[in-house]
Amino acid sequence: MQRYHIYLGAKRTTVTLDDTLAHMLAIRLGETPLTPEAHTAVRTWLQEQLDEGNDPGRAYVSRWLQQEVLLFIVDKKLSNKYLEWYLTE
Repeated sequence: MQRYHIYLGAKRTTVTLDDTLAHMLAIRLGETPLTPEAHTAVRTWLQEQLDEGNDPGRAYVSRWLQQEVLLFIVDKKLSNKYLEWYLTE
């Protein structure tokens, strides 16, 4: 598991990502996994997702971010089909 320190509103929190998700996200962001640059890029991306969500009271932050990572790294056609299905259920 990879740990990242981010802010949820004004509160500092720690989120964890499965190693494989963290490595794949780093690659998707153009970085080599397990480098300081990759860690920074992933942390920055995670923070941006939380900031865009604009929900300082969000619960289960790690779980929510894992879903966001998965949707970001998979093929866009598959991701869009999943979201389409999810929103109609």
